[in-house]
Amino acid sequence: MSDRIEILTREIDRLRQSRHAADNQLQELLLKLTEIQLNLATQDKTLGKLDAAVNGNGRPGVLVRVDRVERITGGLTRAVWLLAAAVVSAAVKLIVDHLG
Repeated sequence: MSDRIEILTREIDRLRQSRHAADNQLQELLLKLTEIQLNLATQDKTLGKLDAAVNGNGRPGVLVRVDRVERITGGLTRAVWLLAAAVVSAAVKLIVDHLG
């Protein structure tokens, strides 16, 4: 991908330097087309990086990491509820034993 970007960048420079050619409109059209190709190549490179970050590239990506965090959070939430239920049960038992 980087080679393609380099080639297109050089082509744009070459076309910009030779604007005084006989058919200026054709030269401008070629320049615009090459600039569009360069923009598309740059966007493809950026999208490739984003895809690697989201889906992973041999390492866990964002999706896997978010899934892990959600699982851990779910487990911790259940543990807190169990602990709260145990505390409430113990408190009620102490109050009932104390009153009875």
